[in-house]
Amino acid sequence: MSKISEYGNVDPAAFTDQLLGTNVAGSPANSTKNFTLAKIIELFNGGATPTGATPAGQKGEIRVDNTYLYVYTGSAWKKVLLSLL
Repeated sequence: MSKISEYGNVDPAAFTDQLLGTNVAGSPANSTKNFTLAKIIELFNGGATPTGATPAGQKGEIRVDNTYLYVYTGSAWKKVLLSLL
């Protein structure tokens, strides 16, 4: 496997580009793996936005819609209002 420093910059990013990350729920736990950019986007937009503070989620899970960014803190969903630049 090549060293990170040997990879050239890719512009624009493609959905097949790979990123390093930690698979906390994988086997073995917390192993470093390659993820495609498409998979990261799928995880980021992983499902329907929560309808309240208490639907189940995984700590650190992020969802987004046209109005809010939602983050699951481990016990509840919190949301941040998005605004135009």
